Amino acid sequence: MARRWLRDTILTSESVDKLEPPAEVFYRRLMSVVDDYGRYDARPAILRAACYPLRLDKIRETDISRSLAACQSAGLIALYEVESKPYLVLLKLGEPRAVSSKFPRPPATCIAKYPEGSIPVEPFPDGGDSVSSANGREQVRADAPALRITPSPHASRRGGGRGNAWAEKMKDLRPKGNSHDTATGN
Repeated sequence: MARRWLRDTILTSESVDKLEPPAEVFYRRLMSVVDDYGRYDARPAILRAACYPLRLDKIRETDISRSLAACQSAGLIALYEVESKPYLVLLKLGEPRAVSSKFPRPPATCIAKYPEGSIPVEPFPDGGDSVSSANGREQVRADAPALRITPSPHASRRGGGRGNAWAEKMKDLRPKGNSHDTATGN
């Protein structure tokens, strides 16, 4: 499961404030299950099991469908299909920390509906203008070069981003040699 940093601005977000309490709870739980690109399977049965594992007897798939629609209307998620399967992506998630997503990239038509940077997309692996899916069909048309994303200068090949620099600083702060204090002998 990916780590999430929730900012306190969620409490004053006008988009989140548009949601009724059940949809807001769903949205916050959804943040815990999406991958580093903010993507996830959008089938209500899957979302219900992932977001409410201890409340399967209380939450219905129709509740999930309503919450999905409310989140989409509030501009918090985008829904899309790839190979006839529904997916979602959180909007305005920020820069992803991983190299690639576990779920298919949204089609260019979906990405084009939102302001630039609202939907994180991975760089093209071969430098080309399209990515092929497992069955050989293109997920992104070659006539969509404006959607190419340049990786952050802070991101490493392993997707560590600033976290790797932080880890290196922390490593330098660790005591050298024995674990006891050499000044006191303890």
